[in-house]
Amino acid sequence: MMYTLKIFAIIVFIFPIMAYAQDNKTVSIVVKVSGIQSDKGSIQVALFSTEASFPNEKPYQAKKYPLKASEKVVEIAFDNVPIGDYAVAVYQDKNDNDKLDTNFVGFPQEPYGFSNKHNPKLSAPKYQSAKVKVDQARQVLEVSID
Repeated sequence: MMYTLKIFAIIVFIFPIMAYAQDNKTVSIVVKVSGIQSDKGSIQVALFSTEASFPNEKPYQAKKYPLKASEKVVEIAFDNVPIGDYAVAVYQDKNDNDKLDTNFVGFPQEPYGFSNKHNPKLSAPKYQSAKVKVDQARQVLEVSID
């Protein structure tokens, strides 16, 4: 009888806690940046979780990666990210002024790229085209910068 009560207690109290923990699971997103042509400056990576913020407002998370000599591919990790849809924007800040330099028309003058192989040349990027569903424990998102 006592054994049955223990089993019942486990079912009633422990399983809902485990189910809640799985519903609120977090993952790691690794942004693999390729196409780096020089070792000047740093790689700036921004992770966006909403259409309203992408790509010019405050990102969900952002990181700066200082480049070392002869690096052509770098990986930047974002840990403890809730499962969901995200878009990634990356650029090489060659002069380390913490902004994407543009010409007088507004076209980027530094290498840039977006997740989902979405690299528009003549328009602003769209969240729907760049977003990726993130639902694996460790998910690698590849972004090539030009």
